[in-house]
Amino acid sequence: MEQLVRRAINGDTDAFLELMDQNTQIMYKTAWSVLRNNEDASDAVAETILTCFEKIYTLKNPAVFRTWMIRILLNHCYAIIRDQAHYDRSGEIPEKTEM
Repeated sequence: MEQLVRRAINGDTDAFLELMDQNTQIMYKTAWSVLRNNEDASDAVAETILTCFEKIYTLKNPAVFRTWMIRILLNHCYAIIRDQAHYDRSGEIPEKTEM
């Protein structure tokens, strides 16, 4: 895997796609374990793939690629949780108070 990471860092798109193919399942399982929602997990994985593609050149040590990628994924998961915290998911409409 380190060879693929080195090639991806050097701009090889095919190597990057192969890395993502090899790691999509572990990313999805990790995202689902945090978010417990299929759509949100898929969104987190998609955002992670995009971020990794944009930032792979910043990775200094190819040996830690998977850890780096999972950290990005978890950050996206936590951002989704934060965004959802702003919405009331109780489904109840508050009663109108009389003045």
